[in-house]
Amino acid sequence: MAMRLVLKTTDYSAVAEAIERKMAQAGDFFKGESIIIDAYGIIQPLPWDKLIPLLKGYGLIILGIYTNERLLPGAIEAGLTPISLSTANNKTVSP
Repeated sequence: MAMRLVLKTTDYSAVAEAIERKMAQAGDFFKGESIIIDAYGIIQPLPWDKLIPLLKGYGLIILGIYTNERLLPGAIEAGLTPISLSTANNKTVSP
């Protein structure tokens, strides 16, 4: 089962701060967990080149991204794999 990181803002600083806060509270609990980035609800891209290493720095394994057509090309260019959530078994974590 993969966790789902639901992005609700395009403010990278706010997203990073929320992730850092949650990970500090969790300690190593999520280390080695698989995660899907859910960017479907945002209309502007985040700096994927910053978000990816941030998540990996906490030992998270990024399975891919669920996003809209507008953000898909940039996400793929950043090395993220497109994922359909219709068949994914996951739990949601919102920053």
